[in-house]
Amino acid sequence: MEAKGYDVVRAALTNGLAEDPDILAQAVEGERILITYDRDFSELVFSRRVATPPAIIYLRYRSRDVDDAIARLMPVLDFDRLVHHMTVIDERRVRRTPFPTGSNDNG
Repeated sequence: MEAKGYDVVRAALTNGLAEDPDILAQAVEGERILITYDRDFSELVFSRRVATPPAIIYLRYRSRDVDDAIARLMPVLDFDRLVHHMTVIDERRVRRTPFPTGSNDNG
């Protein structure tokens, strides 16, 4: 992603011990789109209604090939379509769910 010009912060490298709420808070504070393989972020956003980053992309499959994962991400990286949504990419489709009303402190 960095090679394609995206500004990337990898939570595992900057703070490998961070808990999910801390990672989410960092994405909110940094106004970053969160890309994750961890479904726990949906529980934080939809059940606990915590503050949300601009968008979350949940990769609901484990690609063994980083290039494949990036190839699946690139077509959905349209900020206007992502903002205020959780986008789920699984092996067959892409779907977007708006964040709950009141969960977004970013506007």
